[in-house]
Amino acid sequence: MSVHTVTLDHDLYPGDLIALEFLVAAKAQEGDITVGDTTAVGDFSERTDATISSMISEALAFWTTGLADAGGTDGAITGLSTTTPREYFDCFISHTSDGTGTWRYADGAASTGTTITSHNFALALRGLAAAGQTTLGNAIFDWLMTFTSNSDYELPSEHHEQYRSKNLLGTYDPKTAPATILKVREGSPLAATKKNGSAVYALHALGLLASYYSSRQRASFDTTKNTLNDPKAKRWENSERDNERLFLPLQGECGLSMQPSYETPVPKSRKRAEYAAQTGCIYRHEPKAFLGRGTR
Repeated sequence: MSVHTVTLDHDLYPGDLIALEFLVAAKAQEGDITVGDTTAVGDFSERTDATISSMISEALAFWTTGLADAGGTDGAITGLSTTTPREYFDCFISHTSDGTGTWRYADGAASTGTTITSHNFALALRGLAAAGQTTLGNAIFDWLMTFTSNSDYELPSEHHEQYRSKNLLGTYDPKTAPATILKVREGSPLAATKKNGSAVYALHALGLLASYYSSRQRASFDTTKNTLNDPKAKRWENSERDNERLFLPLQGECGLSMQPSYETPVPKSRKRAEYAAQTGCIYRHEPKAFLGRGTR
C-alpha cells in the first residue's frame, strides 16, 4: 500500500476556479450539504466546515473582491481582471524575499513581470461559466479577443512556405485560439499592453473556452474547427519522418500558422493527454456539436 503526503500550496491561481465546476455538480447531485471538520484539525487553525454554496460564494468573492499586496498602497488587486491581470497570488509570507503576500506574473514579481498564461485564465473562465457568472466571464473573454499580433513572432513576408512550415511563426489572431503566453505589460516604465507572448496557439485553452467561442465568436470558431479537422504535414529537420501528417487536436498546441513544427514544445505524455482531452471540448459545442473530426 502506498502512502501519499498532502502538500499545502500557498499559491492561489485564477485557474483554481475550475473547482466550481465540481462544486456546482456536487450541489446538484447531493444538495447543499455541509462538508469539512467542525473543529480545527491537522494543518488548519480553524474549523473548515461549510456548505457547498458557501464554498462557491467564497471562491468567487476572492476573485472578484481581490486582495492587497502586503505592504502595498494600491488597495485591493483582482488578479482575474481586464485591468489588473495577474498569474497568481503568493500568500506564503516568508516564501521568497520579494514575494511576501504579493500578486505575481507568470514571468516574475510585480515589479518586473509582464505575462500571464492563457491556460490559467481559460480554466478560470470555464469555472465561472459553470457557476453562472456570465457577466465577469464574458467581459474577460471579450478582453482576450482584443489582443493584437506581436511582431516578434510574425513571419517575415520574404520567407517561402517551406520556411513557414518549419517554425512556429505567423500572425496571431485570438479568434482562432489563445496564445500559450499573453503579454500584458511592456516598456520602460512598464505599461499595460495586449499581445501574444509566444508563437504557439494553446488549443487546450481553446477547448476550455469552447462555450465562450461558441456563443461569442461563432463564425471564427466554425472556421477553426474546420481547419483543425484536417491533419497537417509535420516537417522534421533532416528526418525520414518529414511530411508526417498529424491531427492537431491530439497535440494540444500548434504554431501561429497552424503548423505542427518540429520546434513545437513536446509536453510529457501525461500533459499531452490532458491537452488533447481539453482541446476535444471544442466538439461539444456548436456549431456542429458532437459531430466530431472530419465533419463539414
